[in-house]
Formats: sequence, C-alpha cells, structure tokens
Amino acid sequence: DAERVVVLWASRTKADTFWDDQIAELETTYKDKFEMVYLFSREKEESNCAEVSALQGRIDASLLKQVFEPRITTTAGFERKDARFLVIGTKPMMRMTDDMLTEIGFPMPRQCLLRK
Repeated sequence: DAERVVVLWASRTKADTFWDDQIAELETTYKDKFEMVYLFSREKEESNCAEVSALQGRIDASLLKQVFEPRITTTAGFERKDARFLVIGTKPMMRMTDDMLTEIGFPMPRQCLLRK
C-alpha cells in the first residue's frame, strides 16, 4: 500500500551488502515506487562500487535529512506524518538512529513501521 519505499542501506563496503538480484528486481518492477540508497563508510563510490549510486560516510541526522526529506516532500499527496521507518542493526545503532529521526522531525516510535 506504500506510495513510495526508500531503503537506506548503510554498510562498510558494497561487498558487505547482499540480495543484489532481488533488489535490482524490485527497482525494475517498482521503478517509480522503490529506491535503494547505499551508504558506505569505508568505500567511495568511484572505487569498486561504481555500478550503484552510493553516498560515502556514516549515518548522522544531516545525512538522514538529505536522504529522506526531498523524497517525502516530492511525493504527491504524501504527508510527513505518514512516513514510516524500520531501523535494523545493533541496538545502540538503532537507538541512535531513532533519536536522529526524531531530531529531524520524524518522531519515533510514532513513525516506526513496526510498533511494539
């Protein structure tokens, strides 16, 4: 039912990612609705991962805003309050990311995809 799905996949390098074929299929099937955004902390896009569009660095509030804000504001009929997030990772990283999402205007857990 989602109007748009944006996945931010943060890892050290492209080699740390998986499900490449399945993700490519989703991008092809749902080209106007599904978007993958990669973030690599130890590999620059121009090195070994030129086949994907990738950001370089670590997750912080500024990066989350850069990734999600324009995609939310350009989706017709979509309101900020309707955005949902699912954060996966270590517990400390998940708490940190929830705090950053709240900081940029997406209060967690209200905007969490899977509420407790």
